[in-house]
Amino acid sequence: MADKALTVAIAGALAAPMAAQAVDFTISGHVNRALFLWDKDNGDKPASVADNGQSGTRIRANGSSELMDGNKVAIQFEYGAGSGFSLRHANVQYSGGFGKVTIGQGSEAGDGSQYSDKSGVLGIGHGVGNPSDFGDNVGLFFGSLDGGGRKEMIRYDTPSLGPASLAVSVANGDSVSGRLLMNGDFGGTSVGAQLATLQKPGDTSTIGGSAGVALASGITFSGAWAKGKEMSADLADVDTNAYSGFELIPRAAVQPKGKDLALATDPSYFQATLGYKFGNSAVGVSWYQSKDFVVDGAKGRALGIGASHALPKAGAELYIAMQNYDVSGDFNVRPSVTTELDLDETVYVVGTRVKF
Repeated sequence: MADKALTVAIAGALAAPMAAQAVDFTISGHVNRALFLWDKDNGDKPASVADNGQSGTRIRANGSSELMDGNKVAIQFEYGAGSGFSLRHANVQYSGGFGKVTIGQGSEAGDGSQYSDKSGVLGIGHGVGNPSDFGDNVGLFFGSLDGGGRKEMIRYDTPSLGPASLAVSVANGDSVSGRLLMNGDFGGTSVGAQLATLQKPGDTSTIGGSAGVALASGITFSGAWAKGKEMSADLADVDTNAYSGFELIPRAAVQPKGKDLALATDPSYFQATLGYKFGNSAVGVSWYQSKDFVVDGAKGRALGIGASHALPKAGAELYIAMQNYDVSGDFNVRPSVTTELDLDETVYVVGTRVKF
């Protein structure tokens, strides 16, 4: 009898915390791997199988529980798993008719604001992978100037205001981000647009937006634009011997006497993409142009073309793409010393992404 009573007591103790656990717990994510082939202007053609940083491999866990009056509490964990585990998200969210409040590590309000692309083609636009992973400097001159990142922060999202919503966040380090988001379907035409700003200490800021339209015919149009202020890159890790005639001095080494070194103060870029979707396939071509990245006077241009095919039953996607990068411009690396930029490289990629 005593044994039976003990068994009942243990079962009751185990059941109590189970009732308090979050419900609707799910595991999801994707694996995204690709073969990259770089055709460099110095004649090297390095090939590598790597994670595609444009949508890196990741695994996430979400759990949620209903509170009273239609309110809900949720948790999110997400790790990037491309080249070792790195924490992307770890936050708690309270949501309801008032909107949603998020606290913890997660996306600032403007994170992803430059990505309203409707083409559905991986590997074109902002580029594929990370050129610096292949020992290159060219990737420094191409970026999105996105309106936020993943940081420890507190964020508020309003309820939907028709097709629109607003979000604002304050992150550790006094980084403030805000975004206006609009999405809607009108007679078979899908439209999405975002406008965001990011303000950091030291008078550093970005402002930009993106928009995408997918017509019922399958034709897609997408575009993005952003401008920064005091957004000089940290040049300490740049390989200054990567190219003959391409010499960059680390920022810290020239800061005291840097008046004649034209470090970037107002980078900007523009991108446009034209695509076509048919069945489970999509093709697209993009044009990207940057100005004053890393150093004032630098000009970057990128032309991309690609195609993808989805396998919905398996949650898989196959893609192939080509992106040409070109960087040019004159700038001062020392007082009265001018260096000319002349980089021309192409990357080819064949990859697959499988969701789970």
